[in-house]
Amino acid sequence: MHTMLYSLQEYNRKSNDDPKVSIQSYGNEIDVWSEGIILIILLCGVPLFWAANILLIVSSI
Repeated sequence: MHTMLYSLQEYNRKSNDDPKVSIQSYGNEIDVWSEGIILIILLCGVPLFWAANILLIVSSI
């Protein structure tokens, strides 16, 4: 729930910025990494990265 709230706050913050600034290009590597994380969650049934707050999650990645 906390992660979702953080994501919503980030989305709302970026939506007020200039659209050209918030549009970033990412390579295929990030797509493959994201798919791998989703696959692990689906197979194992638990998140790969889990912590009490967002700062600990980011530091574990």
